[in-house]
Formats: sequence, C-alpha cells, structure tokens
Amino acid sequence: MLQWRPINQATINGILHHPVYAGAYVYGRRETNLRKAVPGEPSKGRRWAKPEDWDVLIQDKLPAYITWENWQKNQQKLRENSVQYGQGGAARGSGLLASRVRCGRCGYRMSISYADKQKARYTCDMHRNHCGAKQCQAFNAKPLHELVEKQLLIAISPASIQLSVDAIDLLRADRQQVAKHHQQTIQRATYEADLARRRYEEVDPANRLVASELERRWETALVAQRHAEEELARFEQTQPSSITPSELTEIQSLANDIPALWHAETTSGIDRQTIVRTLIDQVTAEVIGDTERLQVTIHWSGGFESRHEVVRSVGKFEQLESCDAIRTRIIQLKRRGHSYQGIADALNGYGYHAASGSEFTSAIVSQLCKRFRQRGETISAIVGYEDYWTPHALAGALSLSVSTLRNWQAYHWLAAIPSGKRWIIWADDKELNRLRKLADHQRSSECRNAPAKLTTPRSPQ
Repeated sequence: MLQWRPINQATINGILHHPVYAGAYVYGRRETNLRKAVPGEPSKGRRWAKPEDWDVLIQDKLPAYITWENWQKNQQKLRENSVQYGQGGAARGSGLLASRVRCGRCGYRMSISYADKQKARYTCDMHRNHCGAKQCQAFNAKPLHELVEKQLLIAISPASIQLSVDAIDLLRADRQQVAKHHQQTIQRATYEADLARRRYEEVDPANRLVASELERRWETALVAQRHAEEELARFEQTQPSSITPSELTEIQSLANDIPALWHAETTSGIDRQTIVRTLIDQVTAEVIGDTERLQVTIHWSGGFESRHEVVRSVGKFEQLESCDAIRTRIIQLKRRGHSYQGIADALNGYGYHAASGSEFTSAIVSQLCKRFRQRGETISAIVGYEDYWTPHALAGALSLSVSTLRNWQAYHWLAAIPSGKRWIIWADDKELNRLRKLADHQRSSECRNAPAKLTTPRSPQ
C-alpha cells in the first residue's frame, strides 16, 4: 500500500546513498561491530560496511535513475562535503569550533553558517530539518569563539603548563606509593609461601592428613604470590609516558610564543581549528531562555569540564534579561534631565549592555527613548523630578539667568552633576531654600561676599 509522507533530511540522505538509486541490488550494507554490540538491543553496534565488504552486489538489476558511475561519483562528492566529527582534519570555514559545538537543549551537534568570512552563526536545526519542528536555538559565534580562544590561551600558558607539570609530579609520587604497596604485598606473599614450603618439607610423610593440609596451604600461598606479581605487572604496564627535562624546556619556550603565533596573520583558521581539536573534545552551549545569556561548558581532552557564561547579541531590546530595569533607568535619568550620552555612560557604569552585546551609546539611547515615547512614556525632563533640575528649569525657579548658575557652578556653590556635555543640579527643598537665600543675597547691594552657609552645597541624599 502506497503512503505519502512529508519529506525529511533522513529520507533524502537515504535515497542519495542507497545503491538502488543506481539500479543495483545490495545485501549486507550494515555490519555488526562485536565490540559495541549489546545483547537484547539489535540496533546497538551496527555500522555501515564498505562497498567491498557487502555480501551481495548485483548491478543493473532494478530500474535506475542514474548510472552506477554517476552514483559512485556522487558518493565521493558526498564524502568530500561531509565533515566526519572527531576524525580527520579540521572542518572548512573560519569557525573556530566547527563540528565541535553541541546543543545544550537537545544534545545534537550544531551546524555553522557564514554570512561572510568574518561572521559565523551556530544553529541547531536537527528537529526542524527532520521533523519540521521549530528551530531549537541559534546564536552568533563571535562571543563563543572569543571565550574558547581566551580559555585555550590560558590553558597553554606557561603558568598552566607549570601547574600541569606539578600535577604530573604529584601523580608520579602517588604512583610510586602504589608501586611500593604492590612490592610490599609481593614480599609478604613470598614470605608466606616460603614459610608454607618449609612447614610442608619438615612434616613427617607418614602423617598424610597433616602433610595434605600443609601442601594445600603452600599452594594457596603460591597462588597469592602469583596474583600479587601479576597485579604489579599490570600496574607497571599502565605507567604513563613521562616528559624529559629537555622536552619540558622546549614546551615552556613554545608556550611563551603561542599567543603571538595564535594571532599572527600567517596562522590560518585550519591551524587554529587543529589546535582546538587537540585540546578540546566538544563544547556545549545553551541560550538561557530567550535572553542574551549563553551558558557554555568546555569539555577538555583530559576529561576536565569548565563552565562559563557569555553575553551574545540578540535581535531586539526586549530579549535582554534586564530590559525592564534598563527601561526604568533610562526613563528615570531622562526625566532628571540627563543627556543621551550621560545616560549611556550611566548604563555602562552599571554593567548593562545593548542588544548587540556592545556598550550603550548616545545613538542607542536616543533610539530607545524614541520607542518609549511612541508607547506613551513621558521621557522629557520634568522640573524638579526627584529633586534634579536642568539649569534652565532651576534658573526659572530662582528668577536668575542661566549664566549666573554657570558662575555658581564654577565657584562650586551648586551640587552639579555632569551628564555628557551637560550638567544637572540636585536641589531638594532645603537646598532650594539655600539657593533662594543666596540669590537674594546676590541681588542685595549691601554686601557682595556671601557667608559660607549660603555658598556650601549639600550632597545628594
């Protein structure tokens, strides 16, 4: 019975790789790897066999869509286009971690795509390609590459190499202690076997029961001695290779040059990928929710795992985890009278970052304020909002000119706060009362020298 089903990537790959596409009948395309086979699970341990290992191959047996020669050329092309994960050389492209990144959500390997030679992007499309489901996750490759590059240079720095050498020395000392324990066990077993032998030789042969028991004990002691010797032999066979002093000196000298070599123009992307493949097994990455935070786990070749978190670029401001706090802060600072650049400096000082992952600029803040206004937010400076005044607003409240306030600010008679190229003034009710008295005193012709209590500003609470 013919059934029509939606096409998926697995079906297309199966058609392109199957010899029936070229009109050939084949049997035995898959074979069992006995080392990986699991009893009761027929699918475990199965692998694709080489064409020369197929049990049956009959060409021109079935209707063909292409010739056998074209099919063989297609197989060769598919092999050339495929990157065998964990095998062969580095993957093509500028991606530092090509074929080394796994999705932290579903566990599948993430594919990499290039907008140009410098921009790369990781995507997890396995479920979408096979089942038509929604894309699992995607993110810009730059922050991940920068993190791995930084950690890689730390790992191969002279200090890290010295720590590894110290760890090797500690491991060697531990192994020496274990070897000494095995040797002492052999000595004890040898003594017990020798003692059992002497007791057996001294017994009267006529006393058969005693002789039989002593002989059994002697054999048991000999077996224990042989087991102890075999344990020592197995332990010595697993002895790791050691680094000679000359090799250590050469490694340490190279470690001092690695950062310069890594960033050199003569070092190709393939060279960097090869180094990564040597030291890193894989990298697991997961976008936290839909935010800018990217959780990364680096699986090093020695079995160690290091966990990190980086900031990625996102498509819109609302995806930022701190978007509500940033919006509130921008509106608050703008109502106080801060300039766009002053707000950007304040946000950067708080540790916030824009959707692109970069620092805030006056242009970004201006665009956000425009969007907030379109949503009905009051963004303009409000007179005396939270006791902060623009020079024009305060001058109007005190019936003074802005130039007079500028003079007071130069004399440090105001609690002025810089904001980009502007400045705003803090003045609560008490401070405003002081400034009014100072203004009245300045208008008086009786005395030009104001007392200190009128010229000393109070700090913002």
